[in-house]
Amino acid sequence: MCGVNAFEEKNIRLYRWFTILYNARAYYPVLAVFFVDLGIRLEDYSRLNALWALSILLLEIPSGALADTFGRRKLVVLSAMLMVVEMALLLFAPVQGGWILLLMCITNRILSGVSEAAASGADQALAYETLEQKGLSHLWEEKVLSSVMRWRSAGFVISMLLGGVMYDATAVNTFLSWIGLEVELSSEVTMRFPVLMVFIQGIFCLSLALQMKEVEFSQEKKASTREAFRLTVETLKWSITTKKVAVVIIGTMLIDAFIRNYATVTSEYYREIQLPPATWGFMGATAGLLGMVTPEFAKWLNRKFTPQTALIIIGGIALVGLTGVGLTIPIYGLVPSILCMTTFGLFSFIADNNLHKMTDSSRRATILSVKGMALNLGYGLASLLFAQAVVFAKRPEIAAQYDSDQSAFARVLSLQPWLFGGLLLLYVLWARGRKKGE
Repeated sequence: MCGVNAFEEKNIRLYRWFTILYNARAYYPVLAVFFVDLGIRLEDYSRLNALWALSILLLEIPSGALADTFGRRKLVVLSAMLMVVEMALLLFAPVQGGWILLLMCITNRILSGVSEAAASGADQALAYETLEQKGLSHLWEEKVLSSVMRWRSAGFVISMLLGGVMYDATAVNTFLSWIGLEVELSSEVTMRFPVLMVFIQGIFCLSLALQMKEVEFSQEKKASTREAFRLTVETLKWSITTKKVAVVIIGTMLIDAFIRNYATVTSEYYREIQLPPATWGFMGATAGLLGMVTPEFAKWLNRKFTPQTALIIIGGIALVGLTGVGLTIPIYGLVPSILCMTTFGLFSFIADNNLHKMTDSSRRATILSVKGMALNLGYGLASLLFAQAVVFAKRPEIAAQYDSDQSAFARVLSLQPWLFGGLLLLYVLWARGRKKGE
């Protein structure tokens, strides 16, 4: 058994490449700037992100239940199709296009949310079921999950590096001149290059999804919408009433809400700490490189501690990172920023691995979707709260109480660790207060 290679299974190989290409998106380091350059106001960009989170929130659990009822492969194929369409909308969105631009961006965010919801849980569940059917589920944690995390981190590194460079017209024109092409491209053209790259990735994702094979369930299921939503309600109730499951989901939601909200404003933070725009992609790539080694630390945490203790430790790391970010130290502020970003791989590993173990086959995709719904609920609330806090911090009577050189954005960053620390303490008290045997 020790010599068995999980990646000899076609579904596992396809899952690995699908999750890499689906998640390693080159526009991540410039996303906020891209929308603003298209002509979307910064406050509208925040609202679009809230709409994206709301789309996932409303469809996360139903999509998982539908995956468990109708088949995981169909949901993975749907997610890839929507990825292609959402990227096409950004690729052809007109600059300063008024209501047409806004409508295209709204549609993009909704389709992106639906795509995320469809992929979430279904792709992992399909891969896990493939192993379980062959009696190889023990390979999931040690071989597949850790390996996929490393590959995904490598893809993230490459996409971050390429995204930052491709967006910069000067860098692109310098490269073209170096290879002998005397072409002068405007920033209006190069700003779409990262989106074009992700559009091509979407086409590859669709091809991979179509090659996947459905895994037959161990019990017969009636393929009906009623069955899907019955499973949704049952799994949601089970996740809330089963304390060990709730502890994993709520702990993950708390850390993810603050870290992911920070991740969406990193470009503004880099500007705040006087980091040159050309280096933004390199910062994301550095976090990705560190993400390649975090699976080993995550596995150690998982073996050494209970899930709630592991999440508390990761929460402590996130608190240190957010505190450092709140100081907005010029240049050196990138260190706590990277620390924050590396926690993604840690809490994701702990949550996914333990939820797989706690859940039976019939609702495995659904419970992962419950987790996804919780995470997007937390992120959506954190995003709206952060945006409102920045607006509040801009008020003259509030600004007068702070250093005149400090921006409203920096003021909110400095208060964020206090809120996160308080919520983390409440989580510790609740998680540690579990009854014996739960």
